[in-house]
Amino acid sequence: KLKFPKGSGKITEVFTDCISAGGNRHLDTFERLSSNHYFIKDYGAISPVFFDCLVSELTHRGADITVAPEPLCPELYRGIYVDGADVSFTVFDDNFCQKLDRNQLPYKIINTARFCDTEKFKRSKLFYKYADKSAKTLFSGAIKQLGIASQAHDKIESLYYGITDFSIVDTLTEKLKKR
Repeated sequence: KLKFPKGSGKITEVFTDCISAGGNRHLDTFERLSSNHYFIKDYGAISPVFFDCLVSELTHRGADITVAPEPLCPELYRGIYVDGADVSFTVFDDNFCQKLDRNQLPYKIINTARFCDTEKFKRSKLFYKYADKSAKTLFSGAIKQLGIASQAHDKIESLYYGITDFSIVDTLTEKLKKR
């Protein structure tokens, strides 16, 4: 049981995930900060609702928390760290769980299927699988295109870099700043 002073808790935002040309990168900040870690295993895409409820309840009880927004959709959370309580919650990450298992570090999994009517979700399970697969395909394609754009940029830069007189560019920049 966590005890907090009555009142409204403070929310601080910190990004723990980023997107690079190599794909999504997770910085396991919250997992390293706390010795009591809970992974939220999503079911039917309801983890955002779970995180919203948790944030609302914690701040209502006066807990100061740090939240990790989704890089592509900042209004959704990927993680919560309860400041001063040594507790964190993040989206389930199988690779990180395997690393924790190898190092014999404890964690718990909260399966969100416990909180919903699985019969209703069964009817739309194919849709969720299709939507998830489509999102992953689109994301993968976008990452690939970013890599291609990066290579094209490097090639174009190699053509003009050696013959560019940057002192002219610097002078022009200073003139524009003065305007």
